[in-house]
Amino acid sequence: MGESFNTIRPLETPFEFVDERVIFIPRGRRLEVDNYGLKFIVFFEGATELLIDDQPVGPVGKGDILVVPRPCRQLYVPRNRRAEERLHTMRIMFDPESLRQSVDQEQQDGRPEPDLESDFPAFIRKTFKAVRILPGGLAGRAHELVQAIRDESERSAPGHRFRIGAYCRLLTMELAQLSGPTDRSPALISQPDQEAPSWTIEHTKQYLYENYSRALSLSEIAWEVKLSGEHLCRSFKEDTGITVFAYLRNLRIEAAKGLLTSSKLKITEIADRCGFGSSSVFSRTFLKAVGCTAVEYRRKASKRIIFAPTTLEPMSRFR
Repeated sequence: MGESFNTIRPLETPFEFVDERVIFIPRGRRLEVDNYGLKFIVFFEGATELLIDDQPVGPVGKGDILVVPRPCRQLYVPRNRRAEERLHTMRIMFDPESLRQSVDQEQQDGRPEPDLESDFPAFIRKTFKAVRILPGGLAGRAHELVQAIRDESERSAPGHRFRIGAYCRLLTMELAQLSGPTDRSPALISQPDQEAPSWTIEHTKQYLYENYSRALSLSEIAWEVKLSGEHLCRSFKEDTGITVFAYLRNLRIEAAKGLLTSSKLKITEIADRCGFGSSSVFSRTFLKAVGCTAVEYRRKASKRIIFAPTTLEPMSRFR
């Protein structure tokens, strides 16, 4: 069985729904998923090999984003086949009918080429044509947009569907840039017109995301981006409105919320995995940031979980 939570549907076209999902793949098995249209899959936890229609695509894991543009058969094969694998993902699913209508309209005789600046479904169809793994794609701006979607899904305040739809559009544009013709890691691509300070701030955010699970000092972070600690603090606060360590704390809190919802780990284990010095520090920080204790948050989150069937196949069938 899989567990889905923070599910929001329907959304404004061309999106259909967003949700988070946790699936445990038993030892010696692999997961089969029948895909029916374009979707983005954000990987928060887990490591697996991906096959599409039985053809190897490559490894995918924590921090990666997978683009699947067409109906197909996805297969996830755990990289460690002798142990159980846990996958925690976010799915952003597009409405196949709205994209199909765009295709049908383009194929009408005498119809001019669509204006990709005004026809969003046509832009999507033209941009996302192939299965693509974006290594390290969950960093910088993409991470902030994914986190905004998670926050809106969790709170479900009035108007949240419209806000989630807007964030999904922005994330689509961000992934369109990352899906450009390059073999480099998307997280390391800098835009030609990007000013140096902005690039430095994005580099800092990326470094914090990749290393939030361990103790970090200002001197280490500043050395990574080749600035003095004082210069980094000033530039980061001017650009983001918060301090470097407030941003780091937010990363750790969001990671902890994900583990509280999707795992059975003890509070002490979650505190350690998310870079907190102790469970007491974690508890105080979590209560101040979220407004409830970690235990209370986990209890409330458990009520949002929806169980769904999964298709698991024995590994022996494919040897």
